[in-house]
Amino acid sequence: MMWSFSFRDRVFDMAGEDFKVVKQLTEEDDEELGQRKVQAIAKRLDQKYLLKIRYQLDPKDCDLDDPKEILEFSEQDFCHEAELTQLLSTHGYGPRYHNHETQNQPEWMPFPGGYLEFIVMDFPPGENVDEIQFDLTDRQRKSIRTKLANLLELMRKNDYCMSEQHPSYLHYDAQADNLYLVDLSGFGYIDSAKSYPIDEESPFVTAFNLWWKEYLKSTRGQESTGIPLSHQPIKKENQPPGKT
Repeated sequence: MMWSFSFRDRVFDMAGEDFKVVKQLTEEDDEELGQRKVQAIAKRLDQKYLLKIRYQLDPKDCDLDDPKEILEFSEQDFCHEAELTQLLSTHGYGPRYHNHETQNQPEWMPFPGGYLEFIVMDFPPGENVDEIQFDLTDRQRKSIRTKLANLLELMRKNDYCMSEQHPSYLHYDAQADNLYLVDLSGFGYIDSAKSYPIDEESPFVTAFNLWWKEYLKSTRGQESTGIPLSHQPIKKENQPPGKT
């Protein structure tokens, strides 16, 4: 896998603890915030951690209307992501939160002196849902749908949502029947006072595109009743985010 910038084998000191990056998972440029977001696996004392990294790109290379305002917003956005990570962790819907920290980029990074932000979590049990979705049983998919609706409703009640959806954002522990939202790259904001509660039929849930079997059964049923194909719902195809 080729990255614009690789963190592999780099060691970071956070609160007196050394974390060594052993594998980079994703990389995504956020042009609106003039930053790059990375998810990686790190190790400390042979224990595995999930590391979320944000780092500033050189504003001269970014088309930013107001760099100072963007910088302030990016700081707030990072704080909200850390808060959401802790919320999901507390309720068992995300990896266990470890800590978060802001540093300055060292000389070997793309924009020395720019901000470098970390959120550290325990690596969650289970497997990435994008990789196992075709092996899931009907019962497991139903369980995932219920748990996903519950965690997204928890987010909504706290004024957060997932404005982007993809199965790769999720980990599922089949043995314990637990679902974890492990990647918040697609998180956004919502007004809990003006939004509708999220249930299993909500577009916020179905947009994760995990229930294709149920969709096929539904379209076959519509065909059998004579409903024109042009009037049937179109399945949205989404692509894995942040992978090159």
